[in-house]
Amino acid sequence: GKPLFSSKAKYNSGTGWPSFWTPVDSSNVVERVDPRDKESLPSFRWRTEVLDRASMTHLGHVFDDGPKPTGKRYCINAAALKFVLGDAPAGDAKQASRRVKSIFEWLGATLILLVVCIFPFVFSD
Repeated sequence: GKPLFSSKAKYNSGTGWPSFWTPVDSSNVVERVDPRDKESLPSFRWRTEVLDRASMTHLGHVFDDGPKPTGKRYCINAAALKFVLGDAPAGDAKQASRRVKSIFEWLGATLILLVVCIFPFVFSD
C-alpha cells in the first residue's frame, strides 16, 4: 500500500490512539461521515471516518481538536497501520482536510457578538 501517515506528523494526543495532524497525501485517504454514526446518533455527534482510498478500509476518525498547524487529530487504529523502517515523509499541512468550527465555537462567537452589540443598549440611559 501507499504511505498514509508519517511518524513526522505523529503526536501524543493523550487518547491512547496513534494520532497524526495530517496524512502524507490526502488523495490516498477518504473522509466521510461515519455511516454507523448516522444510524444511531444525533447529527451533532457524527464523527468523520477516515478510509484508505485504495481498499476503502476503515482506518479511524478525524477530529478538529488537534495541534497546529492543521488543528486536526487523525486518530488511527494501530491495527490498520504497518510500520516501515526508513525515512518518514515530512508532514504537509496542506494535506489535512479543512478545519470545521464546532457548534460551540459558532455559539461562542454569536454570544460574544450579542454581548458586544446588545449589552450597551440594555444599560443605556
